[in-house]
Amino acid sequence: MHLLDEYVRCCEKRVSQCAPTSHLLFPDHSTKNLVEVPTNRAENVICPDKTASCDEGDTCCLTTHDRYGCCPLPQAVCCSDKLHCCPHGTRCDVKHNRCVKAGFGTIDFTGE
Repeated sequence: MHLLDEYVRCCEKRVSQCAPTSHLLFPDHSTKNLVEVPTNRAENVICPDKTASCDEGDTCCLTTHDRYGCCPLPQAVCCSDKLHCCPHGTRCDVKHNRCVKAGFGTIDFTGE
């Protein structure tokens, strides 16, 4: 799937616009589609570039074009692929497209 420049995919808990081939992690380890999140959704938290902003409780993450996007999770981990983010307390495994939490298994970014 081609990811639009103005969007970044994030793992999240709320229902939003979904990318058809991606999944997100829920607390019970069930999966649903990852969402595409607009880079400038709100004005509550100013990102480090001082131009982008996110909702309170979201995390600013750099996107593929070095612009900031909003991950709809507090204190999220921004993945090095600049396309995904993972919940706080996990780490990104971009090689295998998943979020990893020690002792609790993994969830694929793309359902692979």
